[in-house]
Amino acid sequence: MGEALQVVREFYSLPAVGDEPQAIKLLDPEIEWTEAERTPYFNGTLRGVTALVTAVATRLFEPMQRDFKEFRTVPGEFITEGDRVVAFGNYFGLTKRFDRTMSAPFVHCWTVSDGRLRQLIHIRAPRLGMRLWRHTIMFDSPGRKAVSADFHENGR
Repeated sequence: MGEALQVVREFYSLPAVGDEPQAIKLLDPEIEWTEAERTPYFNGTLRGVTALVTAVATRLFEPMQRDFKEFRTVPGEFITEGDRVVAFGNYFGLTKRFDRTMSAPFVHCWTVSDGRLRQLIHIRAPRLGMRLWRHTIMFDSPGRKAVSADFHENGR
């Protein structure tokens, strides 16, 4: 396994076991992190570890803790070329308000430099998953049923 792929895999695995501080150490101090347009909670480009950690804590983790009982980022496949890694995966969550599970696909394009994550570009997967996720989590009414295979009421 190449160094770039090893770093990216490690970055995904550390938060899954509660080791966010070690995951942060894998970030280049000048990381450029770009979230896709219309991504729930925040989008746009953040530069530097401090800006990223602050934004993730306040604009991502706090609202997600409000909206989800559980949430996971699960990469499935990787494509590598030199210092670049593309990860294809799914976000999975169990909502608090409606007790529904959700899944939404993602594509993350990483650049690794000197053993650290230098850049992330999050590309919206070409499905309705993210739009339906935003609608159901933030705007759905209690009596309304979601109409997507990505959502399953009272179960996974």
